[in-house]
Amino acid sequence: MTGHILSLNLSLPPLDKDNLVSHLTSNLEGKIDPCLSNLKHLRFLDLSGNKFDGLLPYQLGNLSNLQYLNLGDNGLYVQSLRWLSGLLLKHLDVNSMDLSRASNWLQLVNTLLPSLEELHLSACQLVPGLPVLNLNLSSLPILDLSYNDFSNQMDLRWEFKLNSLVLLNLEGNGLDGPIC
Repeated sequence: MTGHILSLNLSLPPLDKDNLVSHLTSNLEGKIDPCLSNLKHLRFLDLSGNKFDGLLPYQLGNLSNLQYLNLGDNGLYVQSLRWLSGLLLKHLDVNSMDLSRASNWLQLVNTLLPSLEELHLSACQLVPGLPVLNLNLSSLPILDLSYNDFSNQMDLRWEFKLNSLVLLNLEGNGLDGPIC
């Protein structure tokens, strides 16, 4: 495999009613091979919508040129988000990835990904009961925390600096009560 690939899109294509059988049988599956980290020039990686499972290889954190990463809608999990520390991501989508073992996920994202513009954490089993935080996510226009079942265990008095926020999705979390 050459190390000069800039973009790798292996996502499952959208469902096409005329080609349903092909859609249902075209998933990639198994473990994600750590050898992907050999693609040192990679800027775009999309593995979403497949049947990858197991522990995400921390070696993906060696892709220092990566700006777009979509691992959503697989059967993956992580034990920590520290592997993100070597990345300069602008777009991170880990929808449906099990992040229940990744404590302090929000503080880590805040610290490790200062250039992030889109963060998709829908249905990630995020640990509820976040404390009031003073975070600087000023470059983040899109934050999706939908379907994490925070169910009123989340303190919405976060003290974010969200100067650029355009979309905050908290749908499907069972929240009620005042917002301010």
